[in-house]
Amino acid sequence: MKFGKSILQNSIPEWRSLYIDYRSLKMYIKNMLKENEGATAIDPEHPSVKAFEERLELEIDKINGFFSTKEQEAIDKSTELHNQLAHLQDQIEALGEKGAKLGRSVRDLTSSRGVWSEGNGASPSLTPGDTSVELNVLPSLDGPACPMASPSPASPALSSPIFSSPSVSTKSLLSPGPAISSVVKKTKAYKNVLSKFKLKGKGAVRVETIKHAMQTLEKAFLEFYRLLILLRNYQVLNYTGFNKILKKADKRSGLMLKRKYINTIDSLHFHTTQHVNEMLSTTEEAFARGFHSGNIFEAKRLLRVPDEHDKTHHTISFLNGLMLGMILMLTLVIVGAVFTASSTYFPRPREVYNVYAAMGLPLLFFWALGFDEVIWTRFSVNYAFIFEFDPRRPNSYHKYFEAVSILTLMWVASIAVYVWTATGTFPLPLEATLRPELQPLVLLGIFFLILVCPFNWFYRKGRLWLLNVLGRIAAAPFVAVKFKDFFFADQLSSLTLFMVSLQFTVCFYAYDVWRPEDQGRCWQVNSYVSPFVSFLPYWFRFMQCWRRFHDSKHDRVHLKNALKYFLSMLVTLFSGLDANITLQHTTAMSPLRIVWFIVSAMAASYALYWDLTHDWGVLIRVPNVTAISNGAEKHQQPRTRQLWGWTLRQRRMYVRPWPYYLAIFLDVIFRFLWPLTKSVSQIGSVLQNWQLVGILGAVEIMRRCMWNLFRLENEHLNNVGKFRAVRDIPLPFGSG
Repeated sequence: MKFGKSILQNSIPEWRSLYIDYRSLKMYIKNMLKENEGATAIDPEHPSVKAFEERLELEIDKINGFFSTKEQEAIDKSTELHNQLAHLQDQIEALGEKGAKLGRSVRDLTSSRGVWSEGNGASPSLTPGDTSVELNVLPSLDGPACPMASPSPASPALSSPIFSSPSVSTKSLLSPGPAISSVVKKTKAYKNVLSKFKLKGKGAVRVETIKHAMQTLEKAFLEFYRLLILLRNYQVLNYTGFNKILKKADKRSGLMLKRKYINTIDSLHFHTTQHVNEMLSTTEEAFARGFHSGNIFEAKRLLRVPDEHDKTHHTISFLNGLMLGMILMLTLVIVGAVFTASSTYFPRPREVYNVYAAMGLPLLFFWALGFDEVIWTRFSVNYAFIFEFDPRRPNSYHKYFEAVSILTLMWVASIAVYVWTATGTFPLPLEATLRPELQPLVLLGIFFLILVCPFNWFYRKGRLWLLNVLGRIAAAPFVAVKFKDFFFADQLSSLTLFMVSLQFTVCFYAYDVWRPEDQGRCWQVNSYVSPFVSFLPYWFRFMQCWRRFHDSKHDRVHLKNALKYFLSMLVTLFSGLDANITLQHTTAMSPLRIVWFIVSAMAASYALYWDLTHDWGVLIRVPNVTAISNGAEKHQQPRTRQLWGWTLRQRRMYVRPWPYYLAIFLDVIFRFLWPLTKSVSQIGSVLQNWQLVGILGAVEIMRRCMWNLFRLENEHLNNVGKFRAVRDIPLPFGSG
């Protein structure tokens, strides 16, 4: 693989703009050769050569500066983590002094300050002020070069008070040290003892707090180690890039540019520093002692992130193709049987259709989400980081499609069994004992058991992740809201018809299926209950906005977002009133229907505006650019196309502009169809063809699929702008 493609594949998406611009430097070399075409030798003073050298120096400044900044952040984080471990020791000691219920084992661990006085004496007191380091990083691209003129192997960070102090060396700062090591070494023992505490009252609360602190610190160590791995890869990749581009320049031009610059590059801090390697080894040691009884091999296995770039998925792809073929074959058989058999053969067709729709709509949603995942992977949108997936257990979209294919095959097979038992096409073992309309209940029970199965089977971690997110959505506003929480709460709002159909399914199998068809009551009950079910996703999302408003110290953008969901709740409210009051008495236009129409138009218009300017961020305001010319202000029109003061943003992951214009056009259509999917009661009363309800649900899922693509892109670009490549785990103890 060529290095230009290799650096794109192996670079961190959030830092991509701060890697060596290999492609641009190659263009400078081509331009150098083009301008000196026909010359026997290229003049080192030629403007094209100088342009290449200037751009190379800018790249060196950029990379050295950014690495120095991130390295210093890592040093500060290392110190903070070790101080947190020291604070944890103090908390355990205070807990051990409180009562005899903690047991002798804990008192033996925490009875004296001897833990802190082994080796070189007391633990060093590192305050935030001690770790402050001034760096000359990220210089202006038009300013002077980084320390190239007088290169020194020493890091700018080594001039800080910490590194210059004779009492605290670099190694002692980056490693746990005697004092810290004593804490880390005994953390496993504390963990084992604390798990056996059976205290009541304040003591129990204190123990639970310490347990939570230890779990949080373990997560913080995992994220910190990942940051160190990213920094080391950043070093290696960029140093390799400089070597390759200088070698290419020498080969193509005949100039000795590598001899001129390689010594300078070799002496720069991003190449000479060993702090990252030291922190990697000491973090592995600390993690092993603290959480795995000193087992360094187990610690390394859990800390290190596997490389998924070269992993193949041939077996999974084959199985997915096999299952898709079976799904297609069964679908053709079902369609043929339905169209050739009389409708009287199928018992309760309307009810069974709704039950299968209740299970089919989420499957369609999962397929759409899988195709979103393929596009995100193709265009390097780091969705795994945004959704907080564990990078040490990566799940590719191949495995995701495998799970969805299995569930879809089960769904289609269940429909086939219903058709065959109803028509008597094939003799089946359960035909004599299980009525055809009960076949969907069997499938529903299987799906439910798969979802809640506690055993390590059928993607257990993925199922637990999904259940955790759903629980956090339902708990709003009592828990802090993360991106994955409000993102999947938005997904629920597109599954309103699924939720209504699921509510009908529960009613049908609890009451109607055991009675004659003309005595069923679920359709009538559904018209009253469905507005409340449709109301729930918007209520969850509304409360999340209020929680984010509180946590962000009253950022009003969350109130503006809450207005969108408040209008959606009004749509469902007036839809239910219109369906249960107006449609039961008259079919003429009524005040309630007029209000529903107005509120629906307002909700759709506001949601469209919010999509384009906030959730997607594809449209931005055109700034009023002015320039001073001969003492007078002169207005400059931007070069991009604009519509009523809005223009398409310049930073785009999907590169070409046409997908964005197409998405804007489709969003206008989908958004004004969107109120219909929220007005389930009205649809059921007005549209006598009940199959159209499922069709509208499928259209809404397609809209959500498109929405997801640009929402994740916008969030990814926000992370890129802040160079945020790892999660920031809130530490359990304050810094003060």
